[in-house]
Amino acid sequence: MKKILIIYATAGEGHKRAAFAIKDAFDRLNPKEAQIKIIDVLDYTNTFFKRSYLAVYIFMVTHIPRIWGLFYYVLDWKWMYPFVKVARRLVNGINAKPFEEFLSNFNPDVVVSTHFLVGEVISNLKRKGRLKTKLVTCITDFRIHSFWVSKETDFFCVGFSETRMDLVKKWGIPSERIQILGIPTNPKFYELKEKKDLCRKLRISEDLFTVLITGGGFGVGPIMALVKTLLKMDKPLQVLTVCGHNKNLKDKIDKLVSGNRRSAVVVKNYGFVDYVDELMTVSDMAVTKAGGLICSEALAKELPLIIIAPIPGQEGRNCRLLLVNNAAFRLNNPRRIERIVQNIYHNRDMLKTMKKNIQRIKRQDAGINIAKFSLKV
Repeated sequence: MKKILIIYATAGEGHKRAAFAIKDAFDRLNPKEAQIKIIDVLDYTNTFFKRSYLAVYIFMVTHIPRIWGLFYYVLDWKWMYPFVKVARRLVNGINAKPFEEFLSNFNPDVVVSTHFLVGEVISNLKRKGRLKTKLVTCITDFRIHSFWVSKETDFFCVGFSETRMDLVKKWGIPSERIQILGIPTNPKFYELKEKKDLCRKLRISEDLFTVLITGGGFGVGPIMALVKTLLKMDKPLQVLTVCGHNKNLKDKIDKLVSGNRRSAVVVKNYGFVDYVDELMTVSDMAVTKAGGLICSEALAKELPLIIIAPIPGQEGRNCRLLLVNNAAFRLNNPRRIERIVQNIYHNRDMLKTMKKNIQRIKRQDAGINIAKFSLKV
């Protein structure tokens, strides 16, 4: 029986959601000839590394995003790659030894990875002849960074032709090793559901123009400032806010809304939810950060986006691809959201055009396609 190991890293919710989308796809396919297992690579590292990996990332993108962006772009210069490769091998060699031991003992036939840390460790083991597994790397951003690149990766699964172009032209990866299958999102984002039924279930209005605001699993971004601005609008509007695990933010928005009951704008405030797909279905547009997964989920729902203050680095690149394809607006100052919403409110044809553009670039059932491909390699 073929052993397939799906591996992610809890470095933001996106990599994890992508991995579980693939696992869900395997469950739906129910292959009798394969054993499927899913793990978090950080569970197989030392305690300090596991705790600091996400904490450092969240601190940098929240408090010093420009420094994060500087590191992102400098480390992506091609002439820096040999130095970066050595540094990553040193860090991962020290901290990921339990992961290496696990891989050697489990000895999977195929590894499907949604995080670049996995690819670096497995590539090292393959170079040393300690592992012969087929490595399928699913890139969860819209464009490539050097951290994703490894010559020992057997196949790359990407979301867009631009991503494949990065791999071929900049990094010399043969095109036959690159599959444009989409970024894996949970199959429920492709399901067609009746808006009327969902509005009744969620106890929200079906008739109001609805804007969804989400800051991902950690509730990051200027969500409070966005809500404050929208509450001042004189148009009947419905705003759905998702604060994720950020309880402090949810409490602040609840307090703000309770003090603005005379506003023409209705706000429904949520914490962490597992039905974002339903909130997207009932919304006319969404305001979000430019994370690869949340944007891919919106594309699956054909939901036009307003990208708010993309973090320099991967978010900036994700945003640019959406803008080039006229699938999103970009907003740097949250106070200016009123102007964008006003324009769309009075010109719904803009949304129709954006939906057509999204239909052109989105990939249907990415998770299922990746699972099917992985069974064949």
